[in-house]
Amino acid sequence: MKQTFSLFIFLLICQIGTAQKAESKSKVSDEAGKEKNLDFVPVPYVNYNRTTEFEYGLMPMFMYRFNPEDTISPKSISGGLAVNTTNNTTFGLIFSRLYFKEDKYRATIAAGIGNYNAQVFISNVFLPTKFYDFTTEFQLLNLGLQRRVWNNLFLGLGYLHIETDSYLTEFDSFVSSHERTGVFFTANNDNRDNVYFPLKGSLTEMKLFSFLDWFGNDESSVVLNIAWNSYRQVRRKKDVLASRISAESVFGDVSFEQQTIVGGREIRGYPQGKYRGEQIVNLQSEYRWMPLEKVGFVGFASISKLFGSNIEEHNKYWYPAVGAGFRYLVLEQNQMRVGLDYAVGKEDWGVYFKIGESF
Repeated sequence: MKQTFSLFIFLLICQIGTAQKAESKSKVSDEAGKEKNLDFVPVPYVNYNRTTEFEYGLMPMFMYRFNPEDTISPKSISGGLAVNTTNNTTFGLIFSRLYFKEDKYRATIAAGIGNYNAQVFISNVFLPTKFYDFTTEFQLLNLGLQRRVWNNLFLGLGYLHIETDSYLTEFDSFVSSHERTGVFFTANNDNRDNVYFPLKGSLTEMKLFSFLDWFGNDESSVVLNIAWNSYRQVRRKKDVLASRISAESVFGDVSFEQQTIVGGREIRGYPQGKYRGEQIVNLQSEYRWMPLEKVGFVGFASISKLFGSNIEEHNKYWYPAVGAGFRYLVLEQNQMRVGLDYAVGKEDWGVYFKIGESF
C-alpha cells in the first residue's frame, strides 16, 4: 500500500480540487438570472475492488465561491467521504480546497481516520512466498497553502501528520507502528484551461514531503513526487488526448507504509499491491471521447517501472495496463464528471470509481 492509505486519500483530495488556472466559463443561473453561489452534489460511492471487495459509501460535496464578489477565483469545494467495504475496511474523511483573493491563494484542509484491510506479497527464507493479509489503522491531518508568485507558477508549504499501525492479521503481529509529522513543499506550473476537465494546456507538479527527526520523528525520510501532464484537443476539438509522466522516490528510513507501489492513481489495473519498492516511474495516456452532451467514454494505456524492491525479480520488468470506462457530467458549470473504469494489468485487474478525471 502506497504511503499507507493516508497518502492515497491525500492524492484523492488533490485530484478532486487540483490547483488550476481557470474554471469553465459557463454558469448556472437562478430564477433572477444571477450565478448560483452554492452547488450541492451528493455523490454516491459504489465500487468493487479485488483487495477491499464491494465498496459503498457517500461523498457529499459543496461547490461555492469563497468570496461571492470574487469572480476570478475558481469555485472552492468542501465535502466529506464515508466508505465501508465487505472486507471490513472503513474510513471517513473531510476536506476542503479553497480558492481566494482573485486566485492568488489556494488552500487545502483535510482530516481522516479509518482502517484499511489489504494484502502484501512476501518472498523470503522465513515465510512461504504468497500474499499475506494485513491491516493498517490510520489517522491523518493535512494543511496546505499555495500562492501565485509569477504568471501560472504557484509555490506552497504544508503540514502533514500521519499515525499508522500495520500488522499481519494471519500472525496477529505488528509490521510497523509510526507517528510521522512533517512539512511538504509544492511547486506547480499550471497552464490548463479548466479545473475538472482540461481541454488543453499542461501541468508540471513537484511535491517534496520531509519527515525529518527534528520534527520529532523516530525515523527520518523524504518523499519526492514529480509529474507532467499534457492535454490536447482532437476530433474537431470535441475530444481530449491526455498524457502523464510521473515518478516517485523515497529516501532515508523507508517504512512498510512508505514504500512506493505499482498501482493507485498512477496506473490502474494493479489493486492487489503486489509490486512495491522505493522508486517508481509511470507513463500513461488516455483518450477522452465525448459523443454526447453529458455522457462520455475513456480508453487508456499505461506502463510502470519499479526500482528498489526487496524482491529482486520485481525490479526486472515493466508493468503494463490497459482499460476503458465511462463518464457522466454532474456539474455543467464546472465540467465535473463521475464515472467507472475497468483496467487489466500483469496478473491483476481492477474496477475504479472516478470523481473527476484521473489526471
